[in-house]
Amino acid sequence: MNTMVSDYFTPEQYQILFHNLTELCMSSTNASQVMSQFVPTLMSVLTVQQKGEVAAKGLLVSSKVQGGLTTLLNNLSDALYYNLFAFCQQLIDLYPKYFSKGMAREAIVVKGFGKCNQFATQKRMTTIFCRIAKKFKPDEWTAVKKDFKMMFKFGIYNC
Repeated sequence: MNTMVSDYFTPEQYQILFHNLTELCMSSTNASQVMSQFVPTLMSVLTVQQKGEVAAKGLLVSSKVQGGLTTLLNNLSDALYYNLFAFCQQLIDLYPKYFSKGMAREAIVVKGFGKCNQFATQKRMTTIFCRIAKKFKPDEWTAVKKDFKMMFKFGIYNC
């Protein structure tokens, strides 16, 4: 994830995020439940300093996006929702099958992590980042890329 999405998060933060999302997938029956908790779960792993940086950048970028902060957040969350929903549902559907086969929870977590690695290909990440880009007007996207480059690797994708 560091090489394709963000190196803003520490390895420990990625571990906590993955653990929390895995727990959500294991305890949910549909992807909507998990996706509604995606951003709060992501935000929960940030340090106070990181939250301040995200808030400051969000306010800065929102002044450059027509519709402001609401549009910025909606565009980002919509793109993530529609690009991750089906994969999330696949995981939710798989976990009970693994449990019914008698697999240990730890083994299931490892399988889930493997599925995430299979999902997060360069091609798929390019598709997701470019779909995010299409949610914005060209000048807005330039501002989003510039102001969020410390958090997300928007610049490595040619959209």
